[in-house]
Amino acid sequence: MRLSPYSSLKTKKVCVLKMAIRNVSAYDVTQVQQLNRPRGKGKSGKLGKATSPISYEPKQDTFEKSAYDRVGFTNELESIKDKNGKSVYNTQHIMQILKNVDREPARLEPLRDMAHLSNMKGKDLARISYGKADSLVVVNEFSKKTKENGNPKYASSHLIKFSALPVTDLERIRPLTETTIAPNEMINIAQNKELDLKKLGSKINEMEKSCGSKSLDKISFKKDVYDPENAYVITGKTLFGITKTELLDKKLNRLAVDETTEYTSASGKMYELRKTNDYRNNTISSVRSYIDDEGYPNVENQVRIVKDKNGKKLRTEFMTPSEVKGVYDIKYTYPNGKVDQISSGKIDKKTGIVSVKRDMKSLDGTRTQYLYENDPQGNRIIDYKITDEKGKTLLNYSQSFEVVDDNHFISSKNGKVYEMTVSEDKNTLTVKDRDTKQENNLNLNKMVKGNRKSMLNLLKKFPGEELINLKDTTNILKGVDKLEDCCYWPDKKEIDIVDDFYSVLHELGHSKDNKNGNSVLTRTEDIQKVYDKERAAFNKAFPNAQRDHINYFIDVEEHYSGSRGGLEETVAESNALLNSYNTQNDIAARSQYLQQYFPKTIAKMSEYLFK
Repeated sequence: MRLSPYSSLKTKKVCVLKMAIRNVSAYDVTQVQQLNRPRGKGKSGKLGKATSPISYEPKQDTFEKSAYDRVGFTNELESIKDKNGKSVYNTQHIMQILKNVDREPARLEPLRDMAHLSNMKGKDLARISYGKADSLVVVNEFSKKTKENGNPKYASSHLIKFSALPVTDLERIRPLTETTIAPNEMINIAQNKELDLKKLGSKINEMEKSCGSKSLDKISFKKDVYDPENAYVITGKTLFGITKTELLDKKLNRLAVDETTEYTSASGKMYELRKTNDYRNNTISSVRSYIDDEGYPNVENQVRIVKDKNGKKLRTEFMTPSEVKGVYDIKYTYPNGKVDQISSGKIDKKTGIVSVKRDMKSLDGTRTQYLYENDPQGNRIIDYKITDEKGKTLLNYSQSFEVVDDNHFISSKNGKVYEMTVSEDKNTLTVKDRDTKQENNLNLNKMVKGNRKSMLNLLKKFPGEELINLKDTTNILKGVDKLEDCCYWPDKKEIDIVDDFYSVLHELGHSKDNKNGNSVLTRTEDIQKVYDKERAAFNKAFPNAQRDHINYFIDVEEHYSGSRGGLEETVAESNALLNSYNTQNDIAARSQYLQQYFPKTIAKMSEYLFK
């Protein structure tokens, strides 16, 4: 029976016996005689038959040509005890180790050395012994490294992983062993043959010194989740709530650095203050966020100072909360005193009318003009226009919604008018095209599940086109109690939602995306082309402090839904932005940044979402 390096150590006794016989050279005569003593009584009550005598003479091709003292090494392993006086290496461990040394005698010295490590386990050295001799020499060197407190730097389980690597990879990661980076990360890093690991080791050492050896908690190195093909991120976390990161290009040159400090205010509110220096674009920024009751960061304010390549200030950007929940007041100030109002949210104290206005440009000069107004009765208007840098209109529409009474509503978009009525028994919602007189009936008994009252209230906010889309794409509208439980189930074509209009429009965007198949809009080539171009431009213009605002839309490495998951969410959010405005503080930054810096994507989406 040949044991693999990963065989269970709880092998049946008969297996151990057979292996002992085949590897008799590991023991003296007395030990072998003990192994072959007559068995005790079996079920019949009779003595078992004694095992046939075994010859202890070594085979011609084993003992005589042995390149090392097998018996001496065996005795040495048997003599090693743990702190409790128990043998570290049992029979099976020793046999595996000897077998591998027989195959490659050069394994002996590094294995003998590691066998005496205070933290070495018998089963682990047995597995380590399968490593190539040249690799084991390097692993033995790694095993001697210690932490500042004198304890071994690597556990025997880490040495197992090192031993499986070819010596070329071990030599490459040698500089990283002078850092505190985790062994698993080292091994993953070794697979990237383009990385200069000596330079990386220096970079990590710099981060460790910056964090302070006594306060350092953890160091990590990984691909940048927003641009994994071209950038990396080193992160250092301290024990005192400070996180430092460095954004690097493919050659490990510094692109940006930032530092985030966590603190608690006098009132007990938790905050994060993030300061960033972007060397690529000569900008610095400060972002302050508070942590809500659900543990989510809510961007409270942001200041960005933009300079030219010579260090001359071009403008300062201020983003602060407006009077309207989920909306920022954003203004740009210039050295000459000029001020541009990019976004504003106001509530008229007399009428209660909510007004959201935005006039903003993307990175290529595409202009978005947006106006949203509603009153306490539920009447609202939207004017939305997108014009590219050459003056071509990409999107231009006006939408209105009128509340006639509690069960009668009228919506229009660019002259197309629908009337919506709720039946007296509250079981049917009818959408009537005023021009064609065609009617669409939504069976509320069949569609609505749970929290019926709030779901009916939510449906009364829908314009006619979106109600028809809801009927065509969604089987179930299920009321849930918490906003964080809102989601879309493509297999059931079910939307789980609370009474929040922007949120249900987002989930309806997912439903539209899956109307005729799995993520049909996400997989549409012309949508991907426009989105990818704007995403690449955004990544180039902003460091991770701002990328994190819209990580839900641009993360291609760790997104819960895969590399195209960000685009799936962009489809959904575009549907919400085209029909309303965001009303939640925790996602206010993401909706603002998407609307400002992805206008061509939104315009392209509208061609499909409005069908």
